[in-house]
Amino acid sequence: MQNKLYLGILTSLLVVGCGNKETDDTGATDTGETDTEETDTEDTEETDTEDTEETDTEDTEETDTEDTDTEAVLDIIGSWEDNWGSMHEVTDATWDNGYALFSITSFDNDAGWLIAQNDSSNLYNPDLWSKFEWAYDADGELYYCQSTYDAADEQAAMDAEGADAADLDAGCSGFSWSKLRSPLGFTGDYDDSWGSFHAVNAWTWNMDDSVFHVSTYEDGWLVAQNDSSNLYSPDLWSKFEWGYDADGAAYYCQSTYDAADEQAAIDAEGADAADLGAGCNGFSWTALRTSLSIRGAYTDNWGSSHTADAWAWNMDDSVFHISQYDNWSGWAIAQNDSSNLYSPDLWSKFEWTYDADSILYYCQSTYDAADEQAAMDAEGADAADLDAGCNGFSWSILTAE
Repeated sequence: MQNKLYLGILTSLLVVGCGNKETDDTGATDTGETDTEETDTEDTEETDTEDTEETDTEDTEETDTEDTDTEAVLDIIGSWEDNWGSMHEVTDATWDNGYALFSITSFDNDAGWLIAQNDSSNLYNPDLWSKFEWAYDADGELYYCQSTYDAADEQAAMDAEGADAADLDAGCSGFSWSKLRSPLGFTGDYDDSWGSFHAVNAWTWNMDDSVFHVSTYEDGWLVAQNDSSNLYSPDLWSKFEWGYDADGAAYYCQSTYDAADEQAAIDAEGADAADLGAGCNGFSWTALRTSLSIRGAYTDNWGSSHTADAWAWNMDDSVFHISQYDNWSGWAIAQNDSSNLYSPDLWSKFEWTYDADSILYYCQSTYDAADEQAAMDAEGADAADLDAGCNGFSWSILTAE
């Protein structure tokens, strides 16, 4: 019985084995198996294809679009200084040039433009629309043009004729494009302790009648080519350095003024900022103060001559040494020179203002204070009463010479 059972099992195995071998050899497939495979294949392929394609396409397209929008960043975000002296702050949301604000709504980095709505508080064209464009010259210098500033709406600003980036000299509505550089960090108008005036920005260092064209700079120094019209060392190269003392007072040194080229000026031995007394080629560094807002030479309506800067107020033969001042409020505190005929070594307070016609007036409201603080605390003049608000007398008119 057992032998018969073994024999039956063996026979079954041989039949199954031969059936599989035959299928492999001939390539013929059982109809049932074929139906099953075709059905499975069709179902699987159709289902997989449809599911995969539809799902992947939808997911991929939706995800990629969202990611692109999210990741797009305006190329020119940053702080900038233009060659006209204006400062620009550009964020992903606004363009602020110091006197007007623009809210960015769209941009194209590849084409180099952005569209923005003029803020409602802007003096010119409030609530209208602007188009800003930017481009680079062959040397990598950045330029911008506000090619449209009064479009009726966003689409009109987009459709407006753009600037000509191939003509940086006249391709911005007939004018030159404006240059942009990273802020110098020392931009401003200064009076030095020798009486010279300095106007400094990322493009030029002007010193009285001399001009120096800035080519490169880092924190604390710049290199510039002397203008061809400069009296000294025309067309050669200079290096300017600046620093501050322990009290925060600013100093500068023109450590090089006659280098043969830009690289020679860069490589020249610099000044010693640790020695403000003799570290500028053996001389002292020169002290700088933010320029007095009414710096200049004047004649008053009584016939006296005045020259004023951030360091001194000179009136005919009298000298007053300024210790502090406030351009916004219009006052300066100064110690009377020891050689002055009246109140030597005491302290004065000078005040200035303008009338409705922009005529400049001044009043020496204090002239004999015991010390600096007393001069500051003294009752000031009344700018609302130019006829009698200067200690009971009229303010004096200053006329620029």
